Amino acid sequence: MKRFIMLLTLVLTLSLAAAPAFAGDNSGKLNLNKATVEQLAEIPGLNQDMAEKIIELRDENEEFVDMEELLDVDGMDNTLLRKLDKHLFIEPASDCNC
Repeated sequence: MKRFIMLLTLVLTLSLAAAPAFAGDNSGKLNLNKATVEQLAEIPGLNQDMAEKIIELRDENEEFVDMEELLDVDGMDNTLLRKLDKHLFIEPASDCNC
């Protein structure tokens, strides 16, 4: 029983540590509004340069509201955007009237 509680505590701690970038039931998708350059660069189809451009665009606009905003990134096209939908989701800020 003691081992079970220790294991449960460990699992909960690790889950909470990952919570800022991953949300709820989005099948392990990365929240585009909280992702780091390093996390984005690991997604198939993206590289370090594109990841940096995505973060720059996010910083300029404060947050993403729609995935199609990524089309403003050099090198992004509709085909890649559709593939990214498997890896990313957007959770707007709580005060967003989107």
